[in-house]
Amino acid sequence: MSQSHPPTAVIIMFLSTLVFWQLLLLDAYPAATVGNNHWELLLPNIGSTAMHMQLLQNDRAIIFDRTHFGQSNLSLPNGKCKHDPKERVLKTDIWCASGTVMPDGQFVQTRGFNDGERSVRVFKPCLTCNWEEIENGLAAQRCASSVPKTNIYLFPFLAETSDLEKQENNLYPFVFLNLDGHFFVSTNNRTVLLDYNSNKIVKRFPERPGSDRRSYPSTGSAVLLCLKSDFVEAKILVCDGAPKGSFLQAQKGTFVQALDTCARMKITDPNPKLIMEKMPGPRVMGDMKFLPNGHVLIINCRDLVLTLMIYQPNKRLRSRFMTLNATTIPWMYHSSVNLLKNGQILVGGSNPNVGYVFQKVLFPTELRLEAFYPPYFDTKFSTLQPKIMSPAFHSSLMYSQKLVLQFVVTSTLARNMLSVTIVVPSLSTHSFSQNQRLILLKPP
Repeated sequence: MSQSHPPTAVIIMFLSTLVFWQLLLLDAYPAATVGNNHWELLLPNIGSTAMHMQLLQNDRAIIFDRTHFGQSNLSLPNGKCKHDPKERVLKTDIWCASGTVMPDGQFVQTRGFNDGERSVRVFKPCLTCNWEEIENGLAAQRCASSVPKTNIYLFPFLAETSDLEKQENNLYPFVFLNLDGHFFVSTNNRTVLLDYNSNKIVKRFPERPGSDRRSYPSTGSAVLLCLKSDFVEAKILVCDGAPKGSFLQAQKGTFVQALDTCARMKITDPNPKLIMEKMPGPRVMGDMKFLPNGHVLIINCRDLVLTLMIYQPNKRLRSRFMTLNATTIPWMYHSSVNLLKNGQILVGGSNPNVGYVFQKVLFPTELRLEAFYPPYFDTKFSTLQPKIMSPAFHSSLMYSQKLVLQFVVTSTLARNMLSVTIVVPSLSTHSFSQNQRLILLKPP
């Protein structure tokens, strides 16, 4: 391998207990080369818009919309669900719910909207399994819950960053588990470190400049950048959003340009510094999704932005963004996106309307499903794509157990340029990938 190539990366998708799902392709295209990236229409009509999307252990993506949003475009017996006991039926509204895949492969969802605010839903990944719903499984109503206890947190920080009187509030803060066990919480232009056991703020981080909004309804997106296996550093990237007042202006028919900035910070530093970066263009309600090499794909938008970008965390400042080929489908509000085991990006959703509307609106309800092929699918990198020999699909690995990874490539590799990444598949909804983590491993 030429020394101009970045470290080679073999990706392994796993659950939080390191139960292996699938070994993925080699990703070692030169950083300065965009490569041939392209789109493919997978399905012209899946019957439902993909407000939520999660990759399951059986290599199936579960896709669902809220339940109280009018009739979908699914063909059902006599127009009704619950006709056959084997049909997958949700009884309560799952709008804005939280979710994760458990170590045994079960998909667990919590809360929702209206009659679903205290619900817990469990889905086992098998062809005949149905949803199991516990309608009062939560002790209290939850809104996009993230804390691992049933306490109601009195959190003055949220009141400090809200704008309730003018209806530009700060719903759905970005929450990440820091390496010290505390919660990193970001809303609008402020961030704190929360000890959720004592319900105390233990640290306040530098404020982002200005009064720009990055929380709902002027939603940005955020990601915990690639972690190294020594777990010493944690870096957070928050991108896009809208200037203060944009939501109110939009209600009056005046549309303000979205933000074109990102804020990056190493939150494990004793004295963290805020680094502001400029994106190639403005965006609001975008999604940020990991690629196998630790790069971050920035995709989708509430406004009509068809292009997408890759953020390369390890490149020097002001050269970290790369613009890729545009889609022809406007993936807007209520879109979702997920990384598949073969390295493709699955994109669906988009419904800025109230209910399913297909006529006489600027952006009809979207039922198509599309796949994006990042630059590492370019044929000129085919010699760098490995064939995994072992371990086998669905192999298990215990903590501290040695992993022997065997693969074959037709190109010559430099050992010091070889690395492995492991990924936790995430629930994608409302411009955020819940439980998303990527960890870089170095061979001995």
